[in-house]
Amino acid sequence: MTTALKRTLRTLVVFVSIGLVIGGCGNDDDVEKSYIIGDISLSEVGGKGYANSHISTKGSNSRKETGFIFGTSEGVSIDNYTNKFPVIDSLSFNGTDFFSGYYYGLNLSSNYYVKAYLVDEKDKTFYSNPYSFTTGCIAVDSITPRTGGANTNITVYGKNFGSDIDKLDVRFRHEAINEYGNITFLSNSIINVDFKGSSFKVGDKVEVIVETTNCSGNHKSIEKGDFQYK
Repeated sequence: MTTALKRTLRTLVVFVSIGLVIGGCGNDDDVEKSYIIGDISLSEVGGKGYANSHISTKGSNSRKETGFIFGTSEGVSIDNYTNKFPVIDSLSFNGTDFFSGYYYGLNLSSNYYVKAYLVDEKDKTFYSNPYSFTTGCIAVDSITPRTGGANTNITVYGKNFGSDIDKLDVRFRHEAINEYGNITFLSNSIINVDFKGSSFKVGDKVEVIVETTNCSGNHKSIEKGDFQYK
């Protein structure tokens, strides 16, 4: 092999090597980014409430669906869940997208795991870290009447009230004022409560707070409804 030919081959090798290096260096903008979903905050009373999360890092593809999934194991996913609640709307604040949703229908006195999820336009799913919690042991479904004056008898419908007067309280609250009512048990799911109203004034929106210690582990479970004093 002549000296000139060797020199030519070396030059070709150098150009090929440079081409490979350049071809292997992609633009960072071409790398598909994954969504990162922030941790969950949760409000829970009687198997229902609100879940909140946010998008910590936006992915490359448009999002198709966000929401919350509930299950009884840490590995809950959109392929394995007991309850699923998609979220339609979100709020953008200072460049961060927040989303929240109402959930309901969870079993009382039960352990759950919840995850926020996001599905993008390519049907890839991203999850937040799981959040574990225990649902309350009572539920308030409705209160009637919703308005009334002093000495009104209020009927509270719900679940798992029990029958032990020492373990169930109903108090009426407006701002810092609290007044306890006398309870009559009609069944495990219906109670009557006397609203005296002597501590309140006409026009007050009064919270009806049902509290029990009749839960496993003796923790207190709280449920609320509203009553308009007129």
